[in-house]
Amino acid sequence: MLFTGFTMYAQNPSEIVTDRPDQTDGAYVLLKNYLQVENGVLFNNKGVLNNFMVRYGYSGSGEIRCSVDLGKVNSNFSIFPVQLSAKQRLLNPSGAIPLITLIGYLNFGPIASANVKSNEIEGALLLAFQHDLNDDMAFEWNFGSRSFKNDLHFTLLYSYKIFHNTTVFVEYFSDYEKASKPTHNADLGILYTASNNVSLDIGFGSTLDSTLPNSTFFTCGASYRFQPAD
Repeated sequence: MLFTGFTMYAQNPSEIVTDRPDQTDGAYVLLKNYLQVENGVLFNNKGVLNNFMVRYGYSGSGEIRCSVDLGKVNSNFSIFPVQLSAKQRLLNPSGAIPLITLIGYLNFGPIASANVKSNEIEGALLLAFQHDLNDDMAFEWNFGSRSFKNDLHFTLLYSYKIFHNTTVFVEYFSDYEKASKPTHNADLGILYTASNNVSLDIGFGSTLDSTLPNSTFFTCGASYRFQPAD
């Protein structure tokens, strides 16, 4: 999620806040009764993947999300397991205390194309933090488990608003597992707020370990926020 230069936990933010194109899940929670659609396309050495997410603010401090990835990977078209997730804000920022949000996930292995389907429904749990340095700069970070099997997922993102409608970011993200070597990655990107409810984004990233196969990627996308008619 990218910082856009206003108080993120406010009830009426003037600009859309997204959970793409970076790897850090934002601590910001969507406004109550609002819907937000986020879609992007990711290109890497394995193929092309479309990332789609819809978000709904069900309360003043919580939201639910549904996402699905599909595309051509390793020459095979795949619909990856459907993911449901929920955010619940735990603490508003106060002094040195950052904005803190709990995020839970369920990945439905049976709801996928045959080549990537599994019989398991897997859970994940993350804590998301955001500390606003001023109106233009912020640090965000996540940590938690993606499988509850001796693993740790960690991200750290710095964002800076260079113009009133343009934010740039740089990010580090990694996964640590007991049975394998940690992965270290970085990316950077730009988010452009076309209007209060529309954003456009691009991002580029790569692994930081030269001993691993090439894993660079490029992504671009758009997001739209709206309030359904009563």
